[in-house]
Amino acid sequence: MIDVKAAAERLSNAPEDYTATQQNLDMWTVVVAYLDEHPADDDEPVTVSVNLNYRCTVVLTEHGNGVLHDHYNELRPLHPNINFDCFPTAGERRGEFQLWCLMNIFGSRMHPGCDQLFVGNTIKLQCAPEA
Repeated sequence: MIDVKAAAERLSNAPEDYTATQQNLDMWTVVVAYLDEHPADDDEPVTVSVNLNYRCTVVLTEHGNGVLHDHYNELRPLHPNINFDCFPTAGERRGEFQLWCLMNIFGSRMHPGCDQLFVGNTIKLQCAPEA
């Protein structure tokens, strides 16, 4: 059984040995418990804190693939020692990034009326710790 009260207490007091993973788990434990008890009303938005280091997944459109390809082509000459093969490649439909990296790559291409970069304009956040 998940102890929501203990998670909320740790979030409030942030013990010295509090890891980022534990903090993320505690935060989402409290958020999920709150949402279970308080179903979202369409007129009342729910505010959630999101760490920029969270991993997120997007399904890229053709335009999004092109933006990603352009980004990596700009970086290759500046950083010849980095193996870009380990990152999502242009042409792959699904990309996984840290949220800050996604913002860095695609943020300047987002504006009213722009071509969609992600299918359904959807970003899925991974909130569980990686194994």
